[in-house]
Amino acid sequence: MFAFPWLRYRVDGPSEGVDILSQFTYHWYKRGSFQLRYRYRVRQENLLMSERHENVLADVVRNQLRGDFQYKLNKIWSIRTRGEVSLYEKKGDSKSRGYLLFQDVSWNMQKIQLNTRLSYFNTEDYESRIYTYERDVLYASSYPIFYDRGWRTYVNVRYRLSRNIDVWMKYSLTQYTDRETIGSGLDQIDGRRKSEIRFQVRWQW
Repeated sequence: MFAFPWLRYRVDGPSEGVDILSQFTYHWYKRGSFQLRYRYRVRQENLLMSERHENVLADVVRNQLRGDFQYKLNKIWSIRTRGEVSLYEKKGDSKSRGYLLFQDVSWNMQKIQLNTRLSYFNTEDYESRIYTYERDVLYASSYPIFYDRGWRTYVNVRYRLSRNIDVWMKYSLTQYTDRETIGSGLDQIDGRRKSEIRFQVRWQW
């Protein structure tokens, strides 16, 4: 439970809320696991009342449910499957919902490590967005935001050239099915696709 005694961004008065998270995890034989997570959050935000011509505080409720399955097929191959649902409601204003599905495949040898993912996301708007973690090059963290509707895939590879040199490369591609441009201003892309390449070399001595 939390409370803010003064103004905040998009909140014109003292506000409060609650955040509850519950998680169940089951492991078997050190080869697989299943995880079920539920999160419930309530906070307060401005709501413009036309008849009063001023902001009042309204409860913003978010419900998130996630199921995650991981399994090690053998010493080299492993898989991971996840589904997540997000429900958003601003009392007296709007509601939206969205979901995300992805499949991971990992391949691990002595000199080469490779992991790839295929995701499908579908949300009604930005408010029902979903975040998820992605593997990346060394020391880089990636938490993309998924909203609207589309697909995303990436391939992340690590190759050990020698005892002292390691090379990483990541290629990702996002394709939307419900828009003709991506981003805005100087970052705007005319089209439905957005791709990114990262390359990194580490030399130790």
